[in-house]
Amino acid sequence: MSSGRDLQKRFDFFISLARWGVKAVPVFMAKMFYSLFSSGEGRVFVFLRYIFLSRLLGSLGESVYVGERVVIRNQDGVNFGTGVSVHPFSYIDGYGGLEVGDYVSIAHNVSILTFEHQWEDCSLPIKYNPVRSLPVTIENDVWIGCGVRILGGAYIESRVVVAAGAVVKGRLEGGWIYGGVPAKKLRPL
Repeated sequence: MSSGRDLQKRFDFFISLARWGVKAVPVFMAKMFYSLFSSGEGRVFVFLRYIFLSRLLGSLGESVYVGERVVIRNQDGVNFGTGVSVHPFSYIDGYGGLEVGDYVSIAHNVSILTFEHQWEDCSLPIKYNPVRSLPVTIENDVWIGCGVRILGGAYIESRVVVAAGAVVKGRLEGGWIYGGVPAKKLRPL
């Protein structure tokens, strides 16, 4: 069985043609189609999600896999490099801006938030206080384990592994495995 990268190379002309053609689709329709195809399994649905995300995201590299039921909010603030994989049931919000480098693997049930709630105005209920945008950057060659929470303002340098269930806030230095709540260095790679 061939990999997604092999299929991308073999059908590159048709994929490029589909990405070009989807530019004519209004954004509201592209969102509707992405939502419609978000729960489908198999290569056809992976292809359809990829094509419609190429219309919706700020930028989308080649050979990007987005699994079933991945929710992406504020899509125009999300930028994916080449070889990114986002596995099922993940939640990504691009409100404050999200940059994901090349060859990043995001396991299932990961949340990436690019904002944080404020609560300074005591005259308002907390839920009505404004949110502050905080961009998130994930450099190249990063592995995000299942159930990780990446909070606004996080910066993950290249060649990092984040262990399952970790909560990331702040900067993670390259060349390390991180884990825990909050994420801390566990050992060098």
